[in-house]
Amino acid sequence: MPPLRTMLASGLALLLALLPAGTAWAEDLCAPSPEEAAVRFVQWSGGAEARRTAELIEPRSLAPFKQRLAQLMDARYSPDSEAFRERLLGPGWTAQRMAAATDKELVGQFLAGGQALRRDWKISGVRAIDSQRGLLDGREVTVSYQVESPTLGSSTQKRTFTAHPSPGNKCWLVQMPTESRVRLDEIAQALKASRPQVDIARAGPARADWLVAPASYTPKPGMKELAHRGEAGSSSSPAWVDMGAALLTAKDLVGARAAWDCEASFAGPEDPAIWLTLSADGSNALTEWTRSHHGATLAMVVNGQVAVIARVAGVLGSKLQMCLPGASLEQAQALANDLMGTPR
Repeated sequence: MPPLRTMLASGLALLLALLPAGTAWAEDLCAPSPEEAAVRFVQWSGGAEARRTAELIEPRSLAPFKQRLAQLMDARYSPDSEAFRERLLGPGWTAQRMAAATDKELVGQFLAGGQALRRDWKISGVRAIDSQRGLLDGREVTVSYQVESPTLGSSTQKRTFTAHPSPGNKCWLVQMPTESRVRLDEIAQALKASRPQVDIARAGPARADWLVAPASYTPKPGMKELAHRGEAGSSSSPAWVDMGAALLTAKDLVGARAAWDCEASFAGPEDPAIWLTLSADGSNALTEWTRSHHGATLAMVVNGQVAVIARVAGVLGSKLQMCLPGASLEQAQALANDLMGTPR
């Protein structure tokens, strides 16, 4: 009978042989220090292990990034969204697979796809050159590394990461790097350029009340207190509106178009907005008023509830944007149809 040590070694070898290709021990993913987490991120992102970088990202910053990424690849975002998804993730990534993917799976595939577009890059000499105390228990770590490319030549680059200890303080994880969030913003702008700029035209009387009027964040004589539509339609701080001095009403609207177009907080998906086109008379009235009331406050009211309130920072013209925080795109489209009197 073989010695116990030989049997254990053979059993371990068999177990390793049965593991799928690319499988790593959990300990391999655990960065014991903030500097190691930042260095690994750069090392992995520059090679065949780019997909694994998602394992180094904090869940609280990974989740909103995944939501924004999924939104950009949704066919309702842009006519080019599906082609972008196939080009970056691969033809096997259908809308259904994308919806079922975990945060790490989708973001990891995105990061791997980005590396595939830079396959001629070579990263070397990765090292942490600075580590400073950040907010709360965080650390700000700067990493230096060499990049070589046949097209761009050789250069020394630096990246700064914010790292925090994971629950239990066993490992360190980094926040989603700023460069990755900026990349999504660039992709979003490129996709929006392919959107058809076609408004829903006036088809009949509006089925929703809409107006723009002088307003205030604090009580003022002659102004009516109204609820202010908050996240997901909830009521936030009230606003006061001069309902008897409306500058515009629904009759001044000649076109409307709904799309995901408002920046959301925490780098998450965009909120839907309705772009409103004013008639010539409505546009002239708004231009004249805002030209002579710089710094004043205007509110956009829908069905007796303040949808938007803001200070006038410049002269407004023929287009207005109405953001709808927390609403679905379908709800925004339905409201656009109601404002234009489009048959349901």
